[in-house]
Amino acid sequence: GVVKGDIVDLAAAAPALAQALHDAETQLGGAKISSAAVSLSGAALDSLHAPAAVELDEAVTAEDLEKAKAIARATPLPEGHEPICTIPGLSRVDGAPTSRPVDMPGSRLETDMLIVHHARSNMLRFKAALDAEELRLEEIYFSGLCAATAALAPEEKAAGAVLIDLGAGTTDFVAYAARTIADAGAIAVGGNHFTRSEEHTSELQSL
Repeated sequence: GVVKGDIVDLAAAAPALAQALHDAETQLGGAKISSAAVSLSGAALDSLHAPAAVELDEAVTAEDLEKAKAIARATPLPEGHEPICTIPGLSRVDGAPTSRPVDMPGSRLETDMLIVHHARSNMLRFKAALDAEELRLEEIYFSGLCAATAALAPEEKAAGAVLIDLGAGTTDFVAYAARTIADAGAIAVGGNHFTRSEEHTSELQSL
């Protein structure tokens, strides 16, 4: 029921979700689970950079920074997509890069935000699958960011790193530069593709 991270058949996906819920409740000693957080990947997941700029009076205030972030969040997304998460990037005050712009003197604040987004239809299918099991949807996360948060140390993020999370049908990636997420996304190629390629190669060699 799930192909490359996307639900394509709710009826086929339902038994797997029911089994996962049963296993989780068993591990918790029979406790009833009433809600769940969903981590998403899939072919329809993508990201875009949303720049924004605000003119300043004398120095950057917290309100200036929030205004710039609000402008960035309002950047139009592809048709039929909704944001999963918004990740602030590096800011610049009069062209000078900074990770902490508040209180810096200047006349112009520029900021960049990475917006990770996914097809609304697939997000609704995941919610429908949870509804069928009487589970409340708490939050939706980008699975690649979850993996990066768990796997990368602060020193690695500061030095610059790329995390690649190879799944069965999709591969997530998150790229860090100077502690900031520079890019993120997913591609519809995973471990199954390599396995099938090896099987196909073995079949050809046996001919």
